Order: sequence, then C-alpha cells, then structure tokens
Amino acid sequence: MVDTGSELSWLPKQLLLNAGILPKGKKQFVTATNQTEDRDFGYAILTAEDYSSIDY
Repeated sequence: MVDTGSELSWLPKQLLLNAGILPKGKKQFVTATNQTEDRDFGYAILTAEDYSSIDY
C-alpha cells in the first residue's frame, strides 16, 4: 500500500542524527486515530544524477 498523499518522510531520530540531519524546528501532526503529535523536523538535500530536491 502506498500513501499517495504523503508529503513528509518519517524516520527514526537517531538514524537522521547519524546522517547529519539536525532538528530545525517542530511541526504538529494529527494522526489517523485523531491524536496530536509534535515532531522535530530537519532538512535533507537529495541528489540523483543531475536532479536535486529537499525533503523534510
């Protein structure tokens, strides 16, 4: 199953820290069970061939 409405990647914090991606702020999310969660976010620059984009 693929979530075609997904806008952000969620990965374990330690994995991101190990990759050098540091928290830049917090965002609030509402889950499918209607719970509110505050999560840290950071930025990554993704590059493949001659194309680059950011992900957070």
